[in-house]
Amino acid sequence: MKKFIAVAALVALFMPSCQLVASPVLGGLYTNVQAPGPVTSNERGSKVGTAMAETWLGLWAEGDASVNSAATAGGITRISHWDYHAKSIWFIHGRFETFVYGD
Repeated sequence: MKKFIAVAALVALFMPSCQLVASPVLGGLYTNVQAPGPVTSNERGSKVGTAMAETWLGLWAEGDASVNSAATAGGITRISHWDYHAKSIWFIHGRFETFVYGD
């Protein structure tokens, strides 16, 4: 009975972390999805900026995957559109990347 309680406690601890990154579709064990974000009326520019946040074991997460951070990293002041890439491997590792396009 003690083993059952210990296993149940571990499952309860890690269950909230099963979905590590936002994604339009989700795989239970593995997710690797690229998806579109909003589009503006600005023409597609020649610059690309990226930003990333990641998590390990669902215990901690860090990073700045914001559109503003990606635009700043790419030297972009006029955004035409953005995409994102979500990748996770069960509850071990998750990464969320934002790609901003513009001039």
